[in-house]
Amino acid sequence: MENIQIIRDIEQLYFVKGKVVNGEELDSQILQAYMRIGGVDEIELHDFEELFDIKLPKAMEEIYKYKNGSGVLEIFSIQEKQGYRLLPLAGIVELKMHIQNEDIPSNSKPKDKEIQAYSANKKWFPFATYDNASFLMLDFIPSKNGNVGQILEYRFASKEVCFVAEDISEVLKTSLTMINDALNQK
Repeated sequence: MENIQIIRDIEQLYFVKGKVVNGEELDSQILQAYMRIGGVDEIELHDFEELFDIKLPKAMEEIYKYKNGSGVLEIFSIQEKQGYRLLPLAGIVELKMHIQNEDIPSNSKPKDKEIQAYSANKKWFPFATYDNASFLMLDFIPSKNGNVGQILEYRFASKEVCFVAEDISEVLKTSLTMINDALNQK
């Protein structure tokens, strides 16, 4: 439940500050739409996992039971002025039809030791997007130095994949700090 509390803290920052990560004013309709988004149930989670033959990390299950996507509200941030929206499970299914839907070995060694040498892999799952240009992904096939469920970033234009965090909890803690800092800048 710690992860859900962090998301609630992020929500509270948006409500109080009334702006988004890049400094633009936050339309109240965005917040209202976000608040109407509910979570998924056990059956939806099971169907998703069965479709892709994976088991989501417990923390991700909790997040999706709380919110099945975040609409246009950016609840993840791993670098300054770059917020990511949580994709709904149906959005992940649709996205997997277009990216990370085949195994493509990379011609070069990855710069991060936690990642296997692929430029695309069926066991990488995009769950958050930044302007459809970058995606945060769950990694279900890490290298021997990585962990199942670690978080990667996929940059669509360059096809670059890099290690971000050991798990979603680390991403959420970083996000809270980054979003707080961004919203408190004058």
